[in-house]
Amino acid sequence: MRARLLRRTGHGVALTPAGAEFHSFAQETLASFERTQQRIIETEGATPDQLTLSVPLRLGRLLIPVLHRKFASALPDMTLHVHEEASDRAPELMQSGQIDAMITYAPCPSPDSRGVPLASESLYAVGTKDLLGTASIPIRLSEIGQMELLTPHKGNYRKLLKSSLSAHGIHMKIARELETAEGLLAFAAEGDGVAILPMSNVYQEYERGEVMVRPIVSPEIERILVLYPSPTMNRHTLDVVLPIVRGSISKVATLADWKTVRKNGGVAKI
Repeated sequence: MRARLLRRTGHGVALTPAGAEFHSFAQETLASFERTQQRIIETEGATPDQLTLSVPLRLGRLLIPVLHRKFASALPDMTLHVHEEASDRAPELMQSGQIDAMITYAPCPSPDSRGVPLASESLYAVGTKDLLGTASIPIRLSEIGQMELLTPHKGNYRKLLKSSLSAHGIHMKIARELETAEGLLAFAAEGDGVAILPMSNVYQEYERGEVMVRPIVSPEIERILVLYPSPTMNRHTLDVVLPIVRGSISKVATLADWKTVRKNGGVAKI
């Protein structure tokens, strides 16, 4: 401070007038720091009053109603916003701060490693009875290689299909390339080819008899459904949100044919 703060006395030391001024400043500064520190602790441990969550395209009709009901029951003071977004786009929205968490498929293109596995889903061959028959019996991956396929033009889903087939020496025969699950399903229902989709995307159309589905085996093609919180979400909020999301997944697991993911990498029915 470029001033003498203390002076010696017969009993030790005492504050000079400059020292008394600095002492007052120091007390106020420390008290302010402690108040700020406490507010930060309280903020980090507080549940936010609103949450914006994204789910993959075609999962909205399955998940959005149950998510809203579960959150309203568990956190009635929280405002929940749920958006359907392409899994390839959701990480960009999270990085820009537009969403607080995303339900997506692993591997996720985001560098954030805090993803929490929620469920595993198997993929199905989807098409007309003329192409797939009338019985929903399993179909071997090698049989898929003989069919004209409807696939996305690019993206992680296209990479998954291509790598799954290529790993077994199967070259994809492309009937048509489409950018959305809606497009794949529409052309599959018209018999233009066979799409490879999860039951979560086609359960209503299958129940109505609009398409035939057959589970793919030898081997299965599976995806993992994952919850990724944003880097700014504190641990307390994640601990509050995660059980609600898991409960929502469990509620519709039978319709979607989702299986839980065990710690050892295996799966079991939810």
